[in-house]
Amino acid sequence: MTPKSLRTPLMLAALAAASMVPAACGGDDVKPRAAKPAADPAAAPADAGGAAGANAYDKAKGTASLTIKAKYGGAAAPAAAFYSMATSECSGHSGKARKEENEVNADGTVPHCFVWVVDGPVKGLKGFDAVDVKITQQGCLYIPHVFGVKTNDKLEVSNGDAFNHNVHVKPAVNQEKNIPQSAGAKDTFTFKKKEMAMPFSCDIHGWMYAWCFVMDHPFFGTTTRETGSTTISGLYPGKYTLKLWHETWAGTGSEQTIEVEVKDGANTHEVKVGK
Repeated sequence: MTPKSLRTPLMLAALAAASMVPAACGGDDVKPRAAKPAADPAAAPADAGGAAGANAYDKAKGTASLTIKAKYGGAAAPAAAFYSMATSECSGHSGKARKEENEVNADGTVPHCFVWVVDGPVKGLKGFDAVDVKITQQGCLYIPHVFGVKTNDKLEVSNGDAFNHNVHVKPAVNQEKNIPQSAGAKDTFTFKKKEMAMPFSCDIHGWMYAWCFVMDHPFFGTTTRETGSTTISGLYPGKYTLKLWHETWAGTGSEQTIEVEVKDGANTHEVKVGK
């Protein structure tokens, strides 16, 4: 028997030793709880649009818009040219459908110019809303003739005529598609990669074609037949570089560069197109 006088020191020593050995009971170990690490903003999960942290587009800051008006810069507008639609179902349009590649409006503005932001305060931002785009094959033409769509957004192509067409997409970097369309048919396309001036055509009616621009942001537009202008909205105020493409007067590789200071609210800039 341990003398009573020694019991207290021995018990204290045993308790001290036990406290240094992890206890195990049914696999439920008791271990010191690690301190919770501080949140790392750079490691925050991306939202549905792929944005994270400082790269997320903030709609509240997109308070500026820019209207680009394209004016023909030559001495005289080119003479109007029209499609020759020889097939029986399109022959009624012959001499009525104007060719888009050198079209100039009566007021000297130029439609079918594609304009997009290449540099400025919104460059590199992510997390934009999806915007579906619709075009149609109607009157033996693609309408619109030039258009843009964001990567991974839906592009609906419909046949508005009472006879067959087909949609032949001939990309350089995206996947080629060739789909027949009966009257009233609709097909949906998506494109994963950026691409400039991707041609669409109809193999049944060889003159039918359009140009598609696949962008990684929504800051683009096409000048219209009605006004020869396009408005790009949701911009942050600041200095911007834009490009203007036209199939005849500013084609791929020779796009016009536009430099403009965009202030809060509505802004307008005119650019000369053509020789």
